[in-house]
Amino acid sequence: MHPRILFSLLSATFLASSTLAQIVPADRLTAWQGNVGVPGGIPVRTTIYKNLVTDSGADNTGVADCTTILQNAMTSCPANQIVYLPAGTYRINGCVFNANRSNITLRGAGMGKTILDLHGSTCNGVIDIGSQDWPQPDATITIQSGATAGSTSVLCDRPTGIATGKLIRIEQADLTWVKPLNGFTNRMSFILKVTGVSGSSVSFWPPLPFTLTNSPKLAVYPTLPIQGVGIEDITLDLQNGPNAGAAVFLEQAYGCWLKNVEVAHSSHRQIWLTTVMNCEIRHSYIHDVASFSSNREGIDLYEHACWNLIEDNISVRGGYPMIVLGDWKGSCSGNVIAYNYCEDAQSGSSIAGSAISDNHGAHNMMNLIEGNIAQMFESDGYWGSSSHGTLLRNWFSGRFSDQLYNHIAVKLNHFADYYNIVGNILGDPSVSSTYEIETNNFPATLHLVYRLGYPFIGANNFNGTIPTAMPPDYTQEPDNIDTEPQRFDPNVRGTVIRHGNYDFATHSVVWDPGIATRQIPNSYYLTSKPSWFGALTWPAFDPNNAAAIGSMTVPAQYRYINGIDVPVRIRSRKVHGAAGAFDIDLPLNGASGIECRSGGANSEYQIVTTFATPISSASGFVTSGAASIKGGRGTATVNGADVTVDLEQVANAQAIEVEIDGVTNGITFRVNVPMKVLIGDTTGNGTVNASDIGYSKSRVGQVLNNTNFRADVTASGAINASDVSLVKSRSGTFVP
Repeated sequence: MHPRILFSLLSATFLASSTLAQIVPADRLTAWQGNVGVPGGIPVRTTIYKNLVTDSGADNTGVADCTTILQNAMTSCPANQIVYLPAGTYRINGCVFNANRSNITLRGAGMGKTILDLHGSTCNGVIDIGSQDWPQPDATITIQSGATAGSTSVLCDRPTGIATGKLIRIEQADLTWVKPLNGFTNRMSFILKVTGVSGSSVSFWPPLPFTLTNSPKLAVYPTLPIQGVGIEDITLDLQNGPNAGAAVFLEQAYGCWLKNVEVAHSSHRQIWLTTVMNCEIRHSYIHDVASFSSNREGIDLYEHACWNLIEDNISVRGGYPMIVLGDWKGSCSGNVIAYNYCEDAQSGSSIAGSAISDNHGAHNMMNLIEGNIAQMFESDGYWGSSSHGTLLRNWFSGRFSDQLYNHIAVKLNHFADYYNIVGNILGDPSVSSTYEIETNNFPATLHLVYRLGYPFIGANNFNGTIPTAMPPDYTQEPDNIDTEPQRFDPNVRGTVIRHGNYDFATHSVVWDPGIATRQIPNSYYLTSKPSWFGALTWPAFDPNNAAAIGSMTVPAQYRYINGIDVPVRIRSRKVHGAAGAFDIDLPLNGASGIECRSGGANSEYQIVTTFATPISSASGFVTSGAASIKGGRGTATVNGADVTVDLEQVANAQAIEVEIDGVTNGITFRVNVPMKVLIGDTTGNGTVNASDIGYSKSRVGQVLNNTNFRADVTASGAINASDVSLVKSRSGTFVP
């Protein structure tokens, strides 16, 4: 056993961001919170400039080419307005370019309703947003001071051409542990936006994430970035455009986004980004790539992509890898890839491929991978080094159904240093796994939790071992991975922090004995549960409760399985006399909500579910437990976004499940609501005992409010001796 590994089943406490440095040193993290994604959030625009059908005469039957009509509308759209495509299919034979029209939105009627049938085949993206300075500017401006982590300004020898609003790139000469294999240099670099220039002082945002000590220099991009451009509520179908580079190509852009966008049937990349910062891809669906091999990536942050947020997306057979940073060129830093659902990763061969890769081009660093469900995470090292990646509270299963070899949960190849792997669930309960291995040419049929330090993406062999050093020294390593012998890299394991991860090889939580705290942060970029998590438990993954992995989920997976966004809120509602109605929340997963109040003579209860969008129709069914639907099986009441199911004859001390089937926006869905009923359980711990009696007694005579209403178990509107008596009569009961 490695001396830094300790197996334990002790509990880890969830804590907020104030405890981050206790596990991971501050110099291995950056300030993602408030610095990633569209600044201030994606704007909600309401003014429609053109309805492409009624105002511009576009054919939404899919017959006539609409390229020119769409191009003209986007080119002339005023700032903060919308080019709207109502439901239908629009044939796009060419490529739509928006080189410099900032602050506009291309919006459809919804995924699967507005479909762009993309036939364009001669462009990087059928929808191409932005214009890249080419050739890219060299870093010729010397930084004299200020290139330290957290800095928002530097002093330069000659700030020529630098102006507020432009993008700059701050970089340095490669350190010994920065190893490009693609012929480029100065790969530790960061894209930032200029906020001011005063003499030789240049201010920028976000803060510099890492201290640069090796001759730091600055490059300025002459052309102002396109910014504030959004694509929303639309399907981009590439089945008739087999040669298009991608559905969307985003270049030299700031604060742009894709939201609720479906991309399907691409023969190449899906969404392609280069020299972009603070862009956002969220609530989108990438699926069914036409083939799997090189240049078939999904969401592809190609080069110099920094401070972007890839959040709450579904990717099913959505490219290889489905989400990738630094595709060949690299230098992507400060990004957050969070709460995505990636399933059925395909590599185009019998060797399992990664779903999420934070390195296919040197030198990506300071990227956060949080809360995702995927089969494999990888830093592949094919084009060079990476560092300071952080993996927090993900589930990487390492389980593949139709690829035979190299089933691995986490794969950090050579030159991947200073990674932080904290609070994850690794492996799958249905698979027998090995924790890790360092054997040359080990059998590819092994199922592994970790493979660390190997030089190749697929092969498990190496030729010699790189010397261990601190910091690592890769200056003597060969530059061509395909033609020159490659050595095993023990520095990967020597620099990684692994702490508080549950794995299905040891069936335990593995702690680093050199780290005192066992308090796993909730998040490294969120301060609290995000609203779009709705009735789901957050954080999504608890390494100390891995036995319940089957019920742990994220909104993207829930949406894929159930056909609808997570309900905003689900609660058991009772009217407490003149005091009014009070609700007990019923989470969809995790600890069930416990209804502690009496149902009266007919044991009646009411479940109210609030959805994100209005509901057209709904039905309610009891699928588990002893209860009936009041009004008959299937009865439910719809009021806007609320669906109410009334129950009767509900037995005490049991768990029940109510199924709601419905339709919203023409889409059918199914929601299963769990609820436990235990009359008298005022503390909500699953057992009625002296604590519940004491809880009720201590609140007798209090005015009913949202903090004490559970003590009114008779639901009379007053907390009195009758409530205490009822609790006492149920003492000793529990929910099985």
